[in-house]
Amino acid sequence: MERYQYDKEMCDGWKSYPIRLTTDRVSKCHGQPTVLVQSMKHGFVTANCLECGNKDYLSEAEFRSLRLIVSCPKCKQLMVPKLIDDNYSYCCEHCGLYIWLADLLPHWTDLAQ
Repeated sequence: MERYQYDKEMCDGWKSYPIRLTTDRVSKCHGQPTVLVQSMKHGFVTANCLECGNKDYLSEAEFRSLRLIVSCPKCKQLMVPKLIDDNYSYCCEHCGLYIWLADLLPHWTDLAQ
């Protein structure tokens, strides 16, 4: 499998767009929705409280149950959720490409507090 990486300028554009992906759970601290964000370099994703930004881990089961459709940038077929090198990823079994979930999410510092 080969990691597909988008052009940095394109990636920065949609990461800053005000649409956010949430989970079904609420935060333990404020009972608010949790927003998925890239927490660190190298693809680590957390679910952060929308009110204060406190982070909580996103389980593999939660990742796999996300209602997110990702199409392969090369062949346009539906990609499947998989864990690759400890990172939540979407994979194209036809092309052998994968995309980190983190590449599709805003960085935690971009959340409005």
